[in-house]
Amino acid sequence: MPVPVRVRLCVVLGILPVLAFTAACLVYNAPQSPASVRLAATARRVLEPYFWQDWQLFGPTPGTSNNLVYLQARIQYRGKVV
Repeated sequence: MPVPVRVRLCVVLGILPVLAFTAACLVYNAPQSPASVRLAATARRVLEPYFWQDWQLFGPTPGTSNNLVYLQARIQYRGKVV
């Protein structure tokens, strides 16, 4: 018995959003390449309205750069600590 056309149409229409979401996840999490950089804005528009997190619940937003990070080291050179 053949599958009715409307069932086939519903299956195709149900699979399209899943495929679009999967493609957006792959692009969003892919390592940097010319293709992923070009498609990143589109992937962000698909994913961020639903999966974006605000860290203010747990504390201030973590920094995204290493400005104001200072390193202090003690090195022993020829018997002297510098």
